[in-house]
Amino acid sequence: MDSAVARLSKVRWNSLLVLGVLVITTSLIAAAQGGSLADAARQARAQKQAGSPAGQAQKIADQLSEDQNDKDAPAGFASYNAGSYKLVVPAPYRVSGHDSAGVVLSGPSVGTAVPMVLVGDPLVLHAAGEEAFHDTANQFVRPYAPSATCAQATVAHQGAYQCSLAGANVLGHLVSGSAVLVHISDTVYPVICGASGDSRVRDTLNDPRSSYAQKAQARRLLDQEEGAIREISKKCEAVYASLRVVPNAGMQGEAKSAAPAPNVEEKPVITAGLQPRSTIPAGLKVHAFNYCRSRNECWDASVLVPSAATLVSSDCNQYVFEIKVKGQPFLLMTGSEGGDGCEGRRPDDPGRVRWQQLVAPENQRAPGTSSTVSDQQGVLDGKPAIVTEIKFRKGLTEWIGKRAEVQSNGVPLVVGCMAEEDHFNDGDDMCTNLIGSLRLP
Repeated sequence: MDSAVARLSKVRWNSLLVLGVLVITTSLIAAAQGGSLADAARQARAQKQAGSPAGQAQKIADQLSEDQNDKDAPAGFASYNAGSYKLVVPAPYRVSGHDSAGVVLSGPSVGTAVPMVLVGDPLVLHAAGEEAFHDTANQFVRPYAPSATCAQATVAHQGAYQCSLAGANVLGHLVSGSAVLVHISDTVYPVICGASGDSRVRDTLNDPRSSYAQKAQARRLLDQEEGAIREISKKCEAVYASLRVVPNAGMQGEAKSAAPAPNVEEKPVITAGLQPRSTIPAGLKVHAFNYCRSRNECWDASVLVPSAATLVSSDCNQYVFEIKVKGQPFLLMTGSEGGDGCEGRRPDDPGRVRWQQLVAPENQRAPGTSSTVSDQQGVLDGKPAIVTEIKFRKGLTEWIGKRAEVQSNGVPLVVGCMAEEDHFNDGDDMCTNLIGSLRLP
């Protein structure tokens, strides 16, 4: 009888234990669905303190809370501890993998794109000076994007380099974004943040065998993807700005030493009437773009555009931003002169019409609708360039356009701007700075 009672008591206790685990697990799932993972962890911790026998569930919740503790992070982000420094990343995130530079995290999808963040291992500089820092920045980004360009910046109130990555390869994913390397004391903290999209869309656009309908659908998907990339780009700015060094924290393992860099010859930027620009002034941001000579030969370039500028079109590797100057629209433009993968565009396509208004030579315009104001030769990022200012009629309104034409790797590129004639002078300096900021591989 005593043995039977003991067995019955054991069965009851096991049933209660299982029921307790089910209750706490169910509450964790409900909390995670209705709130944050950190809230679920806090609830589990409170139940544990009350004597709940949910040890395993508590352990899982604690791990989630440690990895994605968002109590100090803004909405949509979670704090990430990289050992010697902390930052926020889009949440909820997962670890996609590791490479020789650090850990790669991916966040929740935004439309058709996914945010990806490479949290790099700190690098120790063994040589003083800006040149050593610049070389280290180049060495860090080149394995991901061989033609990436870097410029001085201020990030998280610290000296930094920001490098444009128009098509970086991160763990086999094509990522469009940027890399930031923050220099504090003798240590460099590297972070890559960008959007991973569907590369098949671009393959369809660049494939001469694709039908017009296929390319039209691909362009629609690419437009959606570009909107998602813009949203992720804003998230990346928050990631960079949040970087904070952990005082007196030991490195995760040993900080890597920045290998001595080969001599990298700086390319001077000399344009007609422009001064060299090597920093990113306040109020500007890097816009990285990609241009191709063939499906397998592509390079990265970049320009600086006002932070308030909005990207209004980006098809065919031709990028148009709009910003209001004294309340009037001012268009900033850069990209491949002939366009990539858009041979099937209709003549009345708005993007094509707008681009041709800036780049078409006068002899290809209707007689009497345009005139050349000035035309001069110069050098843009070390390459011969022609800077042309034109006046043309758009509807019933007279417009002014200024463009710089330059060849890089055998591909004609254009950077310039246009606005109504009455308002162009208000943004002319901004246009000059845009042209002077072009960086080529």
